[in-house]
Amino acid sequence: MARCALTQCCCFNLHTATRACMIYIMASSLVAGLLVSLDLADILDDKFSIQGTFKTEFRVHINDVMTALNSVMICAHLFMFFLASLTLAVSQNEDTKLNVCMLLFCTVSMCLYILIEFAVGMYFYTWMNYHIFINAFICFNWGFWILRTIMNIVCAMVTHSRIIDLKFQKKYDLLNMPGVNHSLSTASMLSSSMRSVAGQQHIRAMSSQRLYASRQSLQQSSRSLNISRSQQSLNKSAANF
Repeated sequence: MARCALTQCCCFNLHTATRACMIYIMASSLVAGLLVSLDLADILDDKFSIQGTFKTEFRVHINDVMTALNSVMICAHLFMFFLASLTLAVSQNEDTKLNVCMLLFCTVSMCLYILIEFAVGMYFYTWMNYHIFINAFICFNWGFWILRTIMNIVCAMVTHSRIIDLKFQKKYDLLNMPGVNHSLSTASMLSSSMRSVAGQQHIRAMSSQRLYASRQSLQQSSRSLNISRSQQSLNKSAANF
């Protein structure tokens, strides 16, 4: 558990955060794929033009490179969309081994996806130079690229933490604990189980205190009864005397 980067993400446990990350990846990869497709159409089709982008005739000498990079990124965005959809579907399954394998594959794919997109973005926006802030479409793409890179790194951290979390649960058999919600993270499971154990200990302590108090009252009653009997016997002896 010491290797786990996160125990929760914002106010969500790792199970919920992982599913939220998969939904985000699906949405962001679709939007990014659409933007790349528009740029690719602007390069390939002379009749199609996007307002607020770099003029195609000024980058005609690298059109082949841009076309290849855009094609690679479209494939990468589609791959991540379908992978996130599959991971989201598998996360509803209670099979821990399947979840760990799927999340591991998704995390490795996301790391490669982040590196590829970062390299392509650095090449593209370095070549654009100060034209990024002149053209509205390119400026939007640049801001969206930075935001997605940061969010993708966070999602990779969440999925990695969820893998460690599931392995920890399986190692210490937390998934078979009675009365514990299996969708919770390890920290929540342990907290819940500790609260239940503490509650049981409190009940036992209260029962012990009540039993001790009952024993004390019985002992006092027996003492008072013995004293009263002794006084009665003394009174009878004095009367006979």
